[in-house]
Amino acid sequence: MTTVVYKDGIIACDSLATASWTIADPDCDKRVTRDGVTFVFCGRPDQYDEFMDAYFSETKEIHKNNECAAIVFDGEKVWFAGIADERVFKYHIKKGKTYAIGSGQDHAWTAMDMGASAKEAVRIAAKRDAATGGKVRTVKVT
Repeated sequence: MTTVVYKDGIIACDSLATASWTIADPDCDKRVTRDGVTFVFCGRPDQYDEFMDAYFSETKEIHKNNECAAIVFDGEKVWFAGIADERVFKYHIKKGKTYAIGSGQDHAWTAMDMGASAKEAVRIAAKRDAATGGKVRTVKVT
Protein backbone atom coordinates (compact mmCIF):
# COMPACT_ATOMS: atom_id res chain seq x y z
CA MET A 1 0.00 0.00 0.00
CA THR A 2 1.87 3.12 1.17
CA THR A 3 2.19 5.71 3.91
CA VAL A 4 0.67 9.19 3.67
CA VAL A 5 0.88 11.62 6.60
CA TYR A 6 -0.10 15.16 7.48
CA LYS A 7 1.61 17.29 10.10
CA ASP A 8 2.33 20.99 10.52
CA GLY A 9 1.13 22.03 7.07
CA ILE A 10 2.98 19.27 5.20
CA ILE A 11 1.51 16.20 3.52
CA ALA A 12 4.20 13.56 2.88
CA CYS A 13 4.10 10.22 1.09
CA ASP A 14 6.43 7.53 -0.15
CA SER A 15 6.88 6.53 -3.82
CA LEU A 16 6.73 2.73 -3.67
CA ALA A 17 3.88 1.02 -5.55
CA THR A 18 3.50 -2.69 -4.90
CA ALA A 19 1.38 -5.49 -6.34
CA SER A 20 1.11 -8.09 -3.61
CA TRP A 21 4.77 -8.66 -2.65
CA THR A 22 6.16 -7.38 -5.96
CA ILE A 23 7.49 -3.86 -6.50
CA ALA A 24 5.43 -2.53 -9.40
CA ASP A 25 6.97 0.97 -9.43
CA PRO A 26 9.66 2.27 -7.05
CA ASP A 27 9.06 5.87 -8.18
CA CYS A 28 5.26 6.31 -8.27
CA ASP A 29 4.07 9.89 -7.73
CA LYS A 30 0.99 9.56 -5.53
CA ARG A 31 0.24 13.30 -5.62
CA VAL A 32 -2.47 14.24 -8.13
CA THR A 33 -4.06 17.66 -8.62
CA ARG A 34 -7.42 17.98 -10.32
CA ASP A 35 -9.58 21.11 -10.49
CA GLY A 36 -7.36 22.85 -7.93
CA VAL A 37 -7.70 20.03 -5.39
CA THR A 38 -4.58 18.02 -4.46
CA PHE A 39 -4.95 14.34 -3.56
CA VAL A 40 -2.13 12.37 -1.94
CA PHE A 41 -3.17 8.75 -2.36
CA CYS A 42 -2.72 5.36 -0.86
CA GLY A 43 -4.16 2.38 -2.68
CA ARG A 44 -3.98 1.28 -6.29
CA PRO A 45 -2.75 3.94 -8.75
CA ASP A 46 -5.02 2.55 -11.49
CA GLN A 47 -8.01 3.51 -9.30
CA TYR A 48 -7.06 7.15 -8.60
CA ASP A 49 -9.18 8.55 -11.45
CA GLU A 50 -12.28 6.62 -10.38
CA PHE A 51 -11.81 7.85 -6.81
CA MET A 52 -11.49 11.49 -7.92
CA ASP A 53 -14.53 11.15 -10.22
CA ALA A 54 -16.58 9.96 -7.23
CA TYR A 55 -15.10 12.64 -4.94
CA PHE A 56 -16.28 15.40 -7.28
CA SER A 57 -19.69 13.88 -8.12
CA GLU A 58 -22.86 14.73 -6.24
CA THR A 59 -23.69 11.09 -5.52
CA LYS A 60 -20.11 10.18 -4.53
CA GLU A 61 -20.83 6.55 -5.52
CA ILE A 62 -17.81 4.36 -6.26
CA HIS A 63 -17.14 0.78 -7.36
CA LYS A 64 -16.98 -1.56 -4.36
CA ASN A 65 -13.51 -2.84 -5.32
CA ASN A 66 -11.84 0.57 -5.21
CA GLU A 67 -9.18 0.49 -2.49
CA CYS A 68 -8.07 4.13 -2.50
CA ALA A 69 -7.95 6.69 0.28
CA ALA A 70 -6.28 10.08 0.30
CA ILE A 71 -5.28 13.09 2.28
CA VAL A 72 -6.76 15.96 0.29
CA PHE A 73 -6.03 19.68 0.21
CA ASP A 74 -8.71 21.81 -1.45
CA GLY A 75 -6.94 25.17 -1.13
CA GLU A 76 -8.56 25.93 2.22
CA LYS A 77 -8.82 22.75 4.29
CA VAL A 78 -7.12 19.39 4.68
CA TRP A 79 -9.34 16.30 4.56
CA PHE A 80 -9.09 12.56 4.92
CA ALA A 81 -11.12 11.02 2.09
CA GLY A 82 -11.97 7.34 2.07
CA ILE A 83 -14.62 4.83 1.03
CA ALA A 84 -17.46 3.36 3.08
CA ASP A 85 -20.56 1.61 1.76
CA GLU A 86 -19.48 2.24 -1.85
CA ARG A 87 -19.42 6.00 -1.31
CA VAL A 88 -16.59 8.48 -0.92
CA PHE A 89 -16.64 10.37 2.36
CA LYS A 90 -14.40 13.08 3.72
CA TYR A 91 -13.38 14.01 7.24
CA HIS A 92 -11.90 17.42 8.07
CA ILE A 93 -8.45 17.27 9.64
CA LYS A 94 -8.37 20.21 12.00
CA LYS A 95 -5.50 22.66 12.11
CA GLY A 96 -2.76 21.55 14.48
CA LYS A 97 -3.70 17.86 14.25
CA THR A 98 -1.72 15.03 12.68
CA TYR A 99 -3.06 12.25 10.48
CA ALA A 100 -1.69 9.09 8.85
CA ILE A 101 -3.14 6.57 6.40
CA GLY A 102 -1.91 3.48 4.57
CA SER A 103 -0.10 0.32 5.49
CA GLY A 104 2.61 2.18 7.42
CA GLN A 105 0.23 4.45 9.31
CA ASP A 106 0.83 2.94 12.76
CA HIS A 107 4.58 3.47 12.48
CA ALA A 108 4.04 7.02 11.16
CA TRP A 109 1.60 7.93 13.95
CA THR A 110 4.11 6.76 16.55
CA ALA A 111 6.96 8.63 14.87
CA MET A 112 4.93 11.87 14.83
CA ASP A 113 3.93 11.34 18.48
CA MET A 114 7.65 11.17 19.25
CA GLY A 115 8.30 14.47 17.45
CA ALA A 116 9.06 13.42 13.85
CA SER A 117 8.06 15.74 11.02
CA ALA A 118 5.74 14.48 8.28
CA LYS A 119 8.68 13.65 6.02
CA GLU A 120 10.59 11.94 8.84
CA ALA A 121 7.49 9.92 9.80
CA VAL A 122 7.26 8.45 6.28
CA ARG A 123 10.98 7.58 6.35
CA ILE A 124 10.55 5.88 9.72
CA ALA A 125 7.48 3.95 8.51
CA ALA A 126 9.52 2.73 5.53
CA LYS A 127 11.97 1.06 7.92
CA ARG A 128 9.24 -1.26 9.27
CA ASP A 129 6.47 -1.43 6.62
CA ALA A 130 7.29 -3.61 3.59
CA ALA A 131 4.84 -1.66 1.36
CA THR A 132 6.38 1.76 2.10
CA GLY A 133 9.60 2.93 0.50
CA GLY A 134 11.37 4.85 -2.23
CA LYS A 135 11.44 8.64 -2.28
CA VAL A 136 9.53 10.80 0.17
CA ARG A 137 7.52 13.50 -1.58
CA THR A 138 5.71 16.39 0.05
CA VAL A 139 2.94 18.91 -0.54
CA LYS A 140 3.04 22.16 1.42
CA VAL A 141 -0.38 23.23 2.65
CA THR A 142 -0.74 26.99 2.96
